[in-house]
Amino acid sequence: MAGQGVEKYFFQVKQEVTSDWKDLAFFLGFDGPEISNIDYRNRDDRSRCMDMLQEWKRKYKDAATTEVLMEALSNAGLQSVVHGLKAKRIRTGIRTEPATQPETLTQPQQETMGQPLSGKPEPVSSSQPEPVSSWHHHPVSTGQTELVPSWQPPQAMVGPSRKSDVPARPEGPKKLFIVHGGEDKESLVEPLAHEIVDQGVPMENVFYDMWSIEHATSIKESIAFAIQDRSCKLAVIVVSEDMMKKYWPKTEFEEFLKRGIRFFPIFYGVNLADVRTNYSPTLADTRGVEIPRTGNRVDDNTIAGTASTIRKILRSL
Repeated sequence: MAGQGVEKYFFQVKQEVTSDWKDLAFFLGFDGPEISNIDYRNRDDRSRCMDMLQEWKRKYKDAATTEVLMEALSNAGLQSVVHGLKAKRIRTGIRTEPATQPETLTQPQQETMGQPLSGKPEPVSSSQPEPVSSWHHHPVSTGQTELVPSWQPPQAMVGPSRKSDVPARPEGPKKLFIVHGGEDKESLVEPLAHEIVDQGVPMENVFYDMWSIEHATSIKESIAFAIQDRSCKLAVIVVSEDMMKKYWPKTEFEEFLKRGIRFFPIFYGVNLADVRTNYSPTLADTRGVEIPRTGNRVDDNTIAGTASTIRKILRSL
């Protein structure tokens, strides 16, 4: 479908996406400052979503197509919106391509997790599609897509039956991955990620989506690559009410669980009993930190202390 026809779907998208507009903006190629500007100049989430979609069309012109919009919605875990758009296309007589199902990662051997207080491992589903997180990588043309990281790559992809697409090389530095929901970026995740770097962990060793996924790269491949990187030793999981409703953070957590990666939970304004009952007993029974959610940015002392704990755990691994 021609790019100029995509605007007809903007109203439907902004009505259904609402508070998830920042996730969609990220997958449409907006960076942190751009998202913050859109957030600041609008009064509510629907206005922000419409503003973002119109800015996306102006920014990418003919490259802003309905297919690109649907892929971004799918990557953001908004499948119900995708189905609605496809139904509208069918009603208006526009042919749509069959949906491409995301590749399912081969399930690696499940290992013992970080330091859970309960020794009973949590069962995880092997039917979930491949998650969307990442370190920097650049595609190269060799007849098929090969991921070439900008940092020293791991020895091999984890998994007893999976053949690696990455040549076996010496293991790189210790890295960490921040799993979170987009709603927690401004008040906690963004300042925490910067504080971890300020305390001496190299930025390239901290997987944070706002700086670790480059433009014009596959988001799904980036995240899958980062999760399977043997240099990744620690998953920092920011558990909040918003995060527990998200598809991709759940998928990322489950993939780390399968790998047996040490994880450090930050319980952000949530009750541990609710986490145990409604989300993950393993996560709830793992020693972490609890940070109250006040609606404002988390104070600097709490950010600094949490970053220091994370840095010390990473160094000890």
